[in-house]
Amino acid sequence: IRVSPLLATESSAPMIDWEAIVREEGQIVIKDRRYKKLIGKEIARKEEGVAGNLKEMSLIDLIQILSAGMKSVHIQLENESDRGDIYIYEGEIIDAEAGELKGTKAVYYLLTWHDGFFHISPFDGKRKRVIFDSTEAIIMEGCRLMDEAILGQME
Repeated sequence: IRVSPLLATESSAPMIDWEAIVREEGQIVIKDRRYKKLIGKEIARKEEGVAGNLKEMSLIDLIQILSAGMKSVHIQLENESDRGDIYIYEGEIIDAEAGELKGTKAVYYLLTWHDGFFHISPFDGKRKRVIFDSTEAIIMEGCRLMDEAILGQME
């Protein structure tokens, strides 16, 4: 498996434990030995697609890779207290949900997650598009909002 250095961020690239990526029954699974208490959750047991831990690969990195590959996927996210979903069709984010949040607000919220699990599965595009901004614009705005929140906490 190769991840383009252009798609990796400074914060996530060194964190990837390449020994934790294994091939099982024709699928690539990212295993995380440090969070065994959550491994048994539904999101880590899916039979189709790719699953892993957000500590190993950030959501921003995942979205950038999937977008660059023009993939159509459903990303399910779960942490100890919340769940979320992002729908990508032909490389563009078209919808997202996280609790009461919908659309871009849900994406911005999910981008703040640094802990939890993801599962990526194929998506047929049968969902109403509610997000019309480009994936790049959404990621840039999400990063800007996170930076502002960090700066606000420092003041």
